[in-house]
Amino acid sequence: MAQRKKAYTQMPYHVHGEIKNWSMQKTTTPAGLVDHAAAEKLAKKAERWVTAASELSSRVASVLGRASIPVNWVTTSDPNNVGAIAYTDGDGIFLNLGWFLNHVVAKALSLDSEDRDDAKLAWVVFKGIVFHELSHILFTPRQTQKPMPQLKKLAEEPCQIPGYDDLLYRAMNILEDSRIESLFTLRYAPAKPVLTAVVREAILDDSNADSPMAALLLHGRKYLPLDVRMAADKAFIDHLAGKGREQLAHTILAKIDEYLLLTFPADTDRAIEIIVAIADFLRGDEAEAGQQLRSFDDHTSMKSGKPASPAEQRQAAAEMAKACAADSAEADDADDADDADDADATDDADDAADSGDADDVDDSNDSDAGEEVTNATGASDSDESAGSGSGDGYSPDGGISDQPDLRDEINLDALGDSLDTEFRQLAEA
Repeated sequence: MAQRKKAYTQMPYHVHGEIKNWSMQKTTTPAGLVDHAAAEKLAKKAERWVTAASELSSRVASVLGRASIPVNWVTTSDPNNVGAIAYTDGDGIFLNLGWFLNHVVAKALSLDSEDRDDAKLAWVVFKGIVFHELSHILFTPRQTQKPMPQLKKLAEEPCQIPGYDDLLYRAMNILEDSRIESLFTLRYAPAKPVLTAVVREAILDDSNADSPMAALLLHGRKYLPLDVRMAADKAFIDHLAGKGREQLAHTILAKIDEYLLLTFPADTDRAIEIIVAIADFLRGDEAEAGQQLRSFDDHTSMKSGKPASPAEQRQAAAEMAKACAADSAEADDADDADDADDADATDDADDAADSGDADDVDDSNDSDAGEEVTNATGASDSDESAGSGSGDGYSPDGGISDQPDLRDEINLDALGDSLDTEFRQLAEA
């Protein structure tokens, strides 16, 4: 891959200025007065955090990207600031300074333990977003490379319905984000728990966490825990099965899997076909569900740099194919285990039913004896008979199971003690 611009090493004036303004805002008293001594002290601490974070991000990106990748901060006043935590132009990575100051630095310097825990998680998300942007640099075609021009031409056709261009680009992003992150985790396995944290905190937000459509965002991210992806797949399949379209659900998931193995420019035509299929699906089912699925921000306009060569892509796709085959086998084993559990549950239910039949026979005999006693004494046992024999038991409703909150299905224990160690080193930098 071509060498890129020299990585960020010094703090630009506009970054220093935003840190200074932020520090003054944070140290303003209720009376509206600025504690200048406190502001200067806070600014120095914040600058150390910002410098350490940018240098670490640049070093990691350059090592994993196998080239010098510049990392720069985007300030609030920057016209290129789109509000994202980070973005890439295809050559370098641009980090949102305001987000970092408010979500990492401010809480890291807090005396509140909950704030510090929030800061640690925010740092993980920040690092994961850097991995995500690096994945785009490594694997996503640029604006002038196939399939981008073909997608742009299709989106601009006058015969398209209003808003269809957005559907196409969102479908592309949904597919591409899964592909590049899965490829990246094959190259750098330690990124798996970090990107998992990003999915939990940044993708499975309030609208996506319990959506039956979340499988479109999770199914292709093969680094996610299998049980999480299987839960999302089941909810998606059940959702469409309830409309008599179960086969369509399986077809959509298969297309996501196929997209993971594509290389560019060789597979451009097939990529467009899959993107169109996902866009057409979103057009109908999203409107019905009344919500929009989004992965990260649009990356279809990257102009700079070059992705991996076709030969590198083919090698990565071959590794992905092996990983997907192993993943599929593991999923089949999990399904078989579930089927076995279901069979055991059915057997238990049958045994319980048989036991109930035996009890009914005993009850019948007891009833006959009771009638003989009643006939002999004139007494009645009707009060006691009301205490049993209700017949209530397991009765499946046959409907679609409740959609789980997928955020709750993801735990971040895999981050382990390394997060505390790394965060402490960053704070002491």
